[in-house]
Amino acid sequence: MRNKSFFRRIFISFTIVSILPLLFMTTVIYFKNSKLIDKKIQKNIDNEMIMMGRVIDDTLYNLNNIVNYIAENKEMQGLLSKDGYESYDEKFRDKQKMYVLVNSIEVKSKDIPIYIMSMNNPYCRYSNQQNYESIYGAKEGYGFQKIISASENQWDRGYYIHRRVDGKEGKDIVLTMVRKIRDSSSNEIIGYVFLDVYDEFFDNIFVNSSMDEGNNIYVVDEDGIIVTDKRDKMETGFNYYDRVDESYFVDGDISFKTKIGSENRYIYFRELEGSGLKIIQEIPTKLLNRDRVLIVETFVFVLIFLLIISVWISYMFSRRLSNPIKVLSRKMEEVSKGDRSTRFEIKTGDEIEVLGDAFNQMVEDIDRLIHEVYLKQYLLKEAEIKELKAQIDPHFLYNTLESVKWLIKLNENEKAAMMITALGKLMRESIENKKDIVSIREDLNFIDNYITIQKIRFEDKIEVIKSIDKKLLDVKIPKYMIQPLVENAIIHGIEPLDDKGILEIRIFKRDGYICIQIMDNGKGIGAHESGNSIALENIRKRLELYYGGEFQMSLYRDENTTVSEIIIPMNIKESQDDKGNYS
Repeated sequence: MRNKSFFRRIFISFTIVSILPLLFMTTVIYFKNSKLIDKKIQKNIDNEMIMMGRVIDDTLYNLNNIVNYIAENKEMQGLLSKDGYESYDEKFRDKQKMYVLVNSIEVKSKDIPIYIMSMNNPYCRYSNQQNYESIYGAKEGYGFQKIISASENQWDRGYYIHRRVDGKEGKDIVLTMVRKIRDSSSNEIIGYVFLDVYDEFFDNIFVNSSMDEGNNIYVVDEDGIIVTDKRDKMETGFNYYDRVDESYFVDGDISFKTKIGSENRYIYFRELEGSGLKIIQEIPTKLLNRDRVLIVETFVFVLIFLLIISVWISYMFSRRLSNPIKVLSRKMEEVSKGDRSTRFEIKTGDEIEVLGDAFNQMVEDIDRLIHEVYLKQYLLKEAEIKELKAQIDPHFLYNTLESVKWLIKLNENEKAAMMITALGKLMRESIENKKDIVSIREDLNFIDNYITIQKIRFEDKIEVIKSIDKKLLDVKIPKYMIQPLVENAIIHGIEPLDDKGILEIRIFKRDGYICIQIMDNGKGIGAHESGNSIALENIRKRLELYYGGEFQMSLYRDENTTVSEIIIPMNIKESQDDKGNYS
């Protein structure tokens, strides 16, 4: 399988085409939803701040009206203008009048602590609580002076921020509203009215905040002094601007991000129009990002799910589209390995089916052409072999008959008869054995008859030495392959000698090949080359037909010996004509 198959390419393409729009769409939707969430959070917080501001303003406005009503009431001013009481009954009656006046504005049912004190008469004081707080009666005390100083403005009213515990129910008081009571005729300060604001009043407002995990809400005055807060409850009286730079709060209602301690927080700020107080809400960034994180997790989950679906669909489509091409490619590989019976049978109804039909037609044409070409080559090979055999057989016959002729001329009739007998055997072998492939044993028998003829011809001039590996006797070789070499060695090597000639036939195995050597001590290599070059060339052509390029044929001189050598493979491809006695 190649590194980049068609399936892999189309799968990657489908995956990219499906994933990129999905990523783009998911990213766009995330950012849009993220902005919508930011706007929604901002809007919710703004609405909460407005709502809390209105409740605080309205409540403080109503409480301030109670204080004003008491301070501006003529009857109350008359009671506080007295310098003293002549009797206990007079004091009791005045207390009753104060009680009726204060409770006429329903402060008792609302549990609003109110304290009234006369500047002229130390016995003229009133509280709707069980006990009169000493802080409102000790004129020279530090607490009283601090409270009174809070009202030193043109309206004779103000508020004092401090946290103390009310002894009756253990409630925390964080704010005291104070108003000077003046005589309407003389404008002289004749007393004070004090109204305490419980911390639970702010808690009841803070509880409506949707941010209840880690956020904090502060109520501060115009100087940044903390009235109360949602969580700590121990910062009343401290300056909030020690935590966050005051310069951030110059532009009115704002929101910004800053770091407080080791934590990043969003700060939302709103200034109340009625009371002049300010609401500051601190929200940890992780709290605001909670919804965003939830959206991210949801989008990631959805994205992963969609990616898995997209990849799976891409895989199925890619497999469906590439499978016919993969099958066609495999069929082509089978054809390239020689299997021409394979066919492409998948019906796709598209161009791939057209390619498959063309492939089938191509394989049929190739198979037909190969059979035609093979048959032509086979017939040509057979014709060439028969032609070469026709060249070898008359040549040998001519040489033999020539020898017989000379024997008869020399009146060597007995030897001529022996030669004729040996020739008859050779001719019978040539006529009866029509196979072109014979064993080495058969070819050596043929050569023995031939050597018999040559020995008679040259009397005892030729000595033959055989060195044959008996394991090779049944190996098949082309017919008449050794005889021309022996003939060439005798006629053109040994015959010209004056002395006795030695002919050696060696057949052995070398490196998995058969080595045939015909050796003689004749005149030399020149006589061989010029004497029977046609016979040697015929042998070479036959070897090429049977062995292709897998053979070696050489003629060389080794000291005083001429060597004709043929090296051929152990196996030879036999045709039907070689296996039987038919053509």
